Amino acid sequence: MVQQTTDQSWQAEARSEETRQFIKNIKRLTRRKFTAEEKVRIVLEGFRRDTPIRDLCRREGIQPSTYYAWLKDFMEAGKDRLDVERGNNILYCSVRRASSYRYRLSIANRGLNQQLGSVAIMSPVSS
Repeated sequence: MVQQTTDQSWQAEARSEETRQFIKNIKRLTRRKFTAEEKVRIVLEGFRRDTPIRDLCRREGIQPSTYYAWLKDFMEAGKDRLDVERGNNILYCSVRRASSYRYRLSIANRGLNQQLGSVAIMSPVSS
């Protein structure tokens, strides 16, 4: 009798575990995948504050934690983009400054060469 009860409880537990795995697989397969454009649209809509975030998330079928994770990613990507643009701007200014400096040096060098050339012609060569 005890053995039969143990077997029945074990079988019921095994069936419930199979059921949990089946449901987990269904959820995984039917999970909605958002494109980058959809994520940006949702985050920007949240920025506008026309509707509360919880209503926006409910309408889009996402958890608020998912929305805030996307918002964080969006803000960090914008920050990185600004840093890159600032870095490119600094690089551009440095190259421009260096080329301007090189141009001034070449003019000064040309002037010195002309002065030294005339001095060399005027000075007697000793042997």
